[in-house]
Amino acid sequence: MKLSVVTVCYNSAKTIANCVNSVCNLAINDMEYIVIDGLSVDNTVNIVKEYIPVFKSKNIPIKVISEKDNGIYDAMNKAIEIAEGDWIIYLNSDDCFVSADCLNPFFANNYDNYEVVYGNVIIQSGNMRVYQKPRELERLKSGTEMPFCHQAAFTKKDVLEHYRFDEQYRIIADIDLYLRIFENGGTFFYIDEYMSVFSDEGISQTRRIESIKEGKRLLQNHNCYTFERKIVLNGYIIWYWMKKKLPASMTTFIKKIAGL
Repeated sequence: MKLSVVTVCYNSAKTIANCVNSVCNLAINDMEYIVIDGLSVDNTVNIVKEYIPVFKSKNIPIKVISEKDNGIYDAMNKAIEIAEGDWIIYLNSDDCFVSADCLNPFFANNYDNYEVVYGNVIIQSGNMRVYQKPRELERLKSGTEMPFCHQAAFTKKDVLEHYRFDEQYRIIADIDLYLRIFENGGTFFYIDEYMSVFSDEGISQTRRIESIKEGKRLLQNHNCYTFERKIVLNGYIIWYWMKKKLPASMTTFIKKIAGL
């Protein structure tokens, strides 16, 4: 069983070294590392290339591609095409694996009967860390939430080849992909282990209103945009708009009286 670890990046010079170093230190032999860069104009690619001799010394194949792309999910689809592993895990450029042996529980068993295997993540928010376990898979139908993080999800390559990320979604194509797998009876398995440290500075966190609007479209496309979800998602949009427009003291007061 071979694993392809994929990092998609663009102008990530501030964080990429920590990400790549965490991959390089993994206590795994049967793996490869793929970096898909969107033609960064900073020092991202040079930093990655500094690690190539280290990967080679450990007999870990590494592929580095830097070219113009059409967004995150175009780059993630490119990785599927060149990956040689049986399984793929995506680790963002501002994330890292928890430890050198954090993926060992995945390799300790045979998961041939499953299509997606997922674990826990640690959310890094400034200096604070939150230890998060997955929610129920039905949350895929929320339109705004991944029940697990792709930084802790192993997906069979042939499954990703079949479904691919739908690039009509700029922010939540991962939710759409795993929802399609789930709706088609895909098999999922949960490992109660912490796999990666996940930064909450990602695109879906910093562009919340846009991601919620995409969530509404996603649910419409999947025929599960219920009246209840319409109220909830529109409520989210109003709330995040208020957070942008009102003073922090006012939004804190609103949260308090609303019991949020």
